[in-house]
Amino acid sequence: MVPFWSDRAYAKRAMSKFSFETKVDSIQLENFIEHTLPQLVDKGFKIGPNWDVNLAGLEIEPSELFSFFE
Repeated sequence: MVPFWSDRAYAKRAMSKFSFETKVDSIQLENFIEHTLPQLVDKGFKIGPNWDVNLAGLEIEPSELFSFFE
């Protein structure tokens, strides 16, 4: 499972719930669509878009997001 957020503030709020050290970083949307999503599909990962502060939210296949960007 790979969580990601559309807003840095959402990510920072959720970051405190992780049991490992991590950091908030950003990625350009074009790079995310063209490189990150296909890599996640190839590796068989699911993604968690915009989880809430309790790390609850959708768990979807990365390929499901492609239709939103066409």
